[in-house]
Amino acid sequence: MDISSALEELHLNNYDEAAALFKDAAAGGNSDACDFIVQIYRLGLSSHVTRKEALEYAIKGYEYRSRDGCYNLGTMYRTGFLGSPDYAKAYDFFTEGSSELHDPRCSFELGEMLRLGETGKGSRVDEAVKYYHAAAARGYYPAQFQLACIFERVVKDFDATLEFYRSSAEKGYVDAMLRLGYIYEKGVRVDPDLSSAVDWYRKASDAGSTEGFLKIARMVLCSADRSGILHIAPGDLEKQLADLAEKGSDPAEPLYLLGCLSEMQGKYGSAGSFFYQSALKGCLPALCRYAALQIEHGEHLNMGGDSENRVSAGSALKHCDRIESYALLHVVRITASSMTESAKKYEYLMSSERIVDTADRLLSDIHPTLSDEEIAEAGRIADEKIGQMFGIHDASSASATRS
Repeated sequence: MDISSALEELHLNNYDEAAALFKDAAAGGNSDACDFIVQIYRLGLSSHVTRKEALEYAIKGYEYRSRDGCYNLGTMYRTGFLGSPDYAKAYDFFTEGSSELHDPRCSFELGEMLRLGETGKGSRVDEAVKYYHAAAARGYYPAQFQLACIFERVVKDFDATLEFYRSSAEKGYVDAMLRLGYIYEKGVRVDPDLSSAVDWYRKASDAGSTEGFLKIARMVLCSADRSGILHIAPGDLEKQLADLAEKGSDPAEPLYLLGCLSEMQGKYGSAGSFFYQSALKGCLPALCRYAALQIEHGEHLNMGGDSENRVSAGSALKHCDRIESYALLHVVRITASSMTESAKKYEYLMSSERIVDTADRLLSDIHPTLSDEEIAEAGRIADEKIGQMFGIHDASSASATRS
């Protein structure tokens, strides 16, 4: 039975109508229709396809020798779609799909199972490579990426590593683009090339990768050496970061980077506001930057007049409050020295060692300006803020560290 009408409804995003038409076609023996029904269920496009029906049509597709039949059932058994994972059955379906249907996805899944030790005989990377090669030879770019990872970390053949990463990236695989960007940014067995790194990160960003965009933003705003980085208009950078801060799944980093951008532009009030918002969402580097900003620039933020660094009263930092700054720096230092998730989560923005060094330097600057009573008050504030911001409820640990 023809599925052209079902495909038309699918392209129009009329998923319920498409599902009904695919079911009619599947009842008439159309194998492709079975595969589409399973995909509609997997993507959650229509409530008119139930879990039970997805399994039924996966079995029908296999019986009809559909293109996705072995892959669908193998995936269901491997992921525990039917209850607990059944790796033996998954392996059998993937083997059939790889050898008889020449399905590169099945070859790749076999490689994954062998590499991860899901066949009951431990990790068998040598055998996995054979299946990755089979999938890669048919243009399956996830297999090319996995081969690149193996050649980089296990075989230590870096020429082959770059070849597989590039091949995978050129076919649109975002993870490969990001890895190539990292290799050129950090100089992993190549000379550092920031322009090439930005090129690959930009391609990942253009392909929809938030991480690709954030990588570029970090290079522009956080790198000590910006030579070779392609020019990016601050306005464009600010707009995209603001969109991510509002709509992204983790607004802490975009807010932190907005703070870096504002500070770079001399807008210290805005920078402080962004850093503090980021800190409230658990970003320890942002709290460090906020505390440093109060001490290093707080004294001229509210001086009146038409200072170019003056911003709106709502977002401007108050004149440096030495007691609060001292308390915040203790919060920063104690948390960075701990083994909590708060201390480790954003280390890629600023290492714990750098945070501790910065806090120590600023504490030594401000300590002589405080009386014993003010230091005691700062300690009380620090204990309170540690509990509020980072969930460390044992205030005695903070006091012990200060003493």
